[in-house]
Amino acid sequence: MSKAKRVVNGENPMNARIRIDYSKKIPDVKFRYPDKRTQVKGSMFFNIMFIWIILLFIPYLIYSYTTGYNINGEIYDKSMLQEFSECAALNGVQTLTNYSNVRNNLCIDSFGEENLTIYTLVYLLVLTFLFFGVPLIIYYPFKKKWNKLYPKWQSFISPKKLKIFKKEDVRENLNKEFKWKYYVELPIFSNVICQYKATKDFSKYMKEFEIEEYKFSYLSKKKVKKGKKKIKIRKKNEWIWYARWYFNEKPINGEMEVIFK
Repeated sequence: MSKAKRVVNGENPMNARIRIDYSKKIPDVKFRYPDKRTQVKGSMFFNIMFIWIILLFIPYLIYSYTTGYNINGEIYDKSMLQEFSECAALNGVQTLTNYSNVRNNLCIDSFGEENLTIYTLVYLLVLTFLFFGVPLIIYYPFKKKWNKLYPKWQSFISPKKLKIFKKEDVRENLNKEFKWKYYVELPIFSNVICQYKATKDFSKYMKEFEIEEYKFSYLSKKKVKKGKKKIKIRKKNEWIWYARWYFNEKPINGEMEVIFK
């Protein structure tokens, strides 16, 4: 079987109709969408932000458990502990069993309320920049390049399924209008990823491959005005898909392995 390769850098190729014609010397590949106006666009921003936040917490946890003390279930930096210990001693506290109370009540005057307010504001600004500002800087200047990776990323994080087609799975096409007599089918899948590898007869007799949405409409919850009345609109299905591989003769030997989601 000849291999067909075509790279399309769309914002989100999910829910694209695909048809590959293997009957020609050079496989013909076609992509179409059911409705371009309502296609969901992919973005790597929230994925980048999530990964960045995870990366921020790793060094924080390492730092906390290697340079801090655990008192009453809270982690405190050594320098902070020493500072508050001195404050506690000045206020007549001999032990650190009530460390949190000392910190919150007795020692606030040592720093001054104005300084604490400034420290809090600076702390919040730094946190806001780290959590939101850095991901924005990483993402938006390179938005097009990041979004080109979105299909591969989506495929990478999706829990994949495996189906192996053998001769017992081959069906006869009863639709006389279609030119190929036999086919195998994934009846329902999410149309996120579909990779296949055919051997022997499955490769030799394969003539066409297609991904299509089922042709039906369903009533939407949304109502629109038609004259004086409100009616429920019918919306085309864009989320329930199937994949089929067509053969000009029935495969007997070999198999076809499909990884899909």
